[in-house]
Amino acid sequence: DNSGGTVNLHGGTVSYAGAYGSAIHNSSDGVLNIYSGAAVESTESGDAVYTDTSGSVNIYGGTVESAGGTALYNLGTANITGGEVTSRSTDYTVYNRGGTLTVGGSAEIYNTGTGYALQADKDSIRGTVTHITGGTITASNNAAVNISYFTGAADSSTENNIYLSGTPAITGGGSHADIYIDATSAGSIPAKLYANSQ
Repeated sequence: DNSGGTVNLHGGTVSYAGAYGSAIHNSSDGVLNIYSGAAVESTESGDAVYTDTSGSVNIYGGTVESAGGTALYNLGTANITGGEVTSRSTDYTVYNRGGTLTVGGSAEIYNTGTGYALQADKDSIRGTVTHITGGTITASNNAAVNISYFTGAADSSTENNIYLSGTPAITGGGSHADIYIDATSAGSIPAKLYANSQ
């Protein structure tokens, strides 16, 4: 658990085996920096990196992987500009709810199971912001990016905004969409997608 400190990973492996929990829990203004040569992994269905609302994580390189869970679960601030973030889960590889997530540079995000590579959920308390400016986002058997809402948050006044720019490679698997926007049962759209070609 990184609580209020700064952790820089330049090498080695941080591994977690468990159905719940995470290899690294980043909380209470903690800052986690992952560089080339470092590996963070969950070998079962737990998360590799979990970031609370006040935490920050920067992935500059290395690998972040979960066998059956979420590789990066973000409720705070996360920047992925390099490295490889992967999962074989049925849910998602990268999850952003009520936080700010930026994906760009040479980042690679993959889901090789049946889940999404990235899911951005509307939250009932905090706004969700996702910037995709570059990198590669790929799902083998589902939409690459899923824009949705957390349980009970569909009709809240908060926003779930996704900003798409640059030249990211976003690829859904099979006949699935590259980017999918989930609608509520009432037919309303719980998010806004802003796209700018460059």
